[in-house]
Amino acid sequence: MDSLHAMSLIITPSNNLANQALNIALHTGQTMYDCIYVALAIREKAPLVTADIKLHRALSACLESFQYQC
Repeated sequence: MDSLHAMSLIITPSNNLANQALNIALHTGQTMYDCIYVALAIREKAPLVTADIKLHRALSACLESFQYQC
């Protein structure tokens, strides 16, 4: 745990992202678990890196702001 604290990580409770993640999950058919990360990336205006092709396809088809980068 000391190593994690030394990294200055920002911990975001998932309940702060739940409403947006649920909306994304319902719209895309993806899991809430995956959509928590999507909601966080959207909120932080950060890129979302994933190797999950199914997630990528669902987000690309449904979310205009989602971009895929290799």
